[in-house]
Amino acid sequence: MMWTPTKAGPETSTLQPRTTFPMRESPDQHEAPAIARAEPATHYTWGDGCDGWRLVESTKLRVREERIPPGGAEPPHLHRIGRQTCYDLSGTLTVHLPGETCRLRNGDLLYVPAGVAHEVRNDADVPVRFLVTTTPAIAGDREETGCQRAPSSSGKPGSPRR
Repeated sequence: MMWTPTKAGPETSTLQPRTTFPMRESPDQHEAPAIARAEPATHYTWGDGCDGWRLVESTKLRVREERIPPGGAEPPHLHRIGRQTCYDLSGTLTVHLPGETCRLRNGDLLYVPAGVAHEVRNDADVPVRFLVTTTPAIAGDREETGCQRAPSSSGKPGSPRR
């Protein structure tokens, strides 16, 4: 993150938000308001035609916007420490959990606790866009479970992720 201190007044904060791509923790670890936007500089690809944008990248919190085309998916996996949320922006996001399948639609949010295996996929005919948050965001915390992937509505397993 980039930090822009200002003089404090009765109706002002001591820090002004500044747009950065992606937002990162400052060297002194102080938090301040910041604005992030999905831009080409933060774009990455994964799987077969899936897209992602890094919005916030810190050890305390990771926020990404992701897009899965019809039929796309990621292998079943879990995070030993990180807790995740998936917030559906558009389309229908299918999430397979142990013993349960959730279908998120625009405005739905799913919380996945640490240690819970899950598979995210798009079984619909249109792309799905969603936000993923992870806290804390620790490198190497994602572990494929080796479970068999759930078939899509077409009966085919989805494409692998990263």
